Amino acid sequence: MGNRFFKTQILLACIFITTTSLAQESQDTKRSPSPIKNHFQTGVLLGSSNNQNKAPFSLMYSSSYLFKNQFLLGLGIAYESFREAQMPIFVRLEHPIKHGDVDVFAFTNMGYSFNLENRKAHNYQYSNLDFDSKGGWLINPGMGIKLRVGSSSKLLLSIGYRYQKIKHKAYNTYTLDNEIHYDSYNRISLHLGLEF
Repeated sequence: MGNRFFKTQILLACIFITTTSLAQESQDTKRSPSPIKNHFQTGVLLGSSNNQNKAPFSLMYSSSYLFKNQFLLGLGIAYESFREAQMPIFVRLEHPIKHGDVDVFAFTNMGYSFNLENRKAHNYQYSNLDFDSKGGWLINPGMGIKLRVGSSSKLLLSIGYRYQKIKHKAYNTYTLDNEIHYDSYNRISLHLGLEF
């Protein structure tokens, strides 16, 4: 638990330093709005497939480039509390559907989620399995809305489908063999956040 807390604090500190420096740079320049858009979102991944935690916590940060056609392309990092804590690193694609007082958009996050901790060893068929958790690929398409809350900030609300497969290598002390175990997650993602 202490290791997970320490890694979470490092992630949050990196996010804070990045957003603070970007905000300061934006204040120092008196030019047209920057094409760089930052997203900070928090939410849950609803469902119970292969997981003791029915609604894992999700904290995401991404930075994207806004093209003239309003298409966004960027990179992101996250912290998620599945059965084991994970750190997804992903590419974010966002396409506008409607502009107005309320913007509607479609998005896809896709990348790889790294396990921050190994699954705890447990008894399985009269033997003990020692796990080495590797993480796995993920994809998260969905839709959302944006509400303007300032001259350059918008409130985000999104819903999507999240699929992820996680690989665990395990040493079986009974058969003295290495085994491969997979967890597959099918989730509904709900996030609330800020674009700035």
